[in-house]
Amino acid sequence: MAATIELSGDFPGNAIETWRRARPIRLLRVQMRRSAALQVLLLTALWWGACQLGALARLPLPGSILGMLLLLAAIGGGLLPARWVRQGAGLLLAHLVLFLIPPMLALTEHPDLLSLVGLKLLGAILLGTLVVMAGTAKVIDLCLARQARHG
Repeated sequence: MAATIELSGDFPGNAIETWRRARPIRLLRVQMRRSAALQVLLLTALWWGACQLGALARLPLPGSILGMLLLLAAIGGGLLPARWVRQGAGLLLAHLVLFLIPPMLALTEHPDLLSLVGLKLLGAILLGTLVVMAGTAKVIDLCLARQARHG
């Protein structure tokens, strides 16, 4: 004689109902692990919040430093898994040089460089670079040939 147990939705031990309630949290966890864009958004929100906190508390630290300290505390304390920010941080670090080099700053200050004038300037820079590289290569070849003859 087999006993049949029927689990209804109001039964506190119902695994299916518990899974249904926990599903949005699970989806968020999966998305945070997979989506670099969500991770960058989380890091940006943390930075913004740290800037606001620093200004509100009149701390002598910049918001970015305070944000990194808060991120370190959250990861170290187990509140935030490192895998939730790993891809986003990697993406930001990979493109960090774009925000630091002077040509990028020049483009933000002079948007006309992205027009036809900018294309002409880019062509002149590329042509000048090629001429300098070819000239340098020729001088090195001549020096190596002379060294081989007199060597």
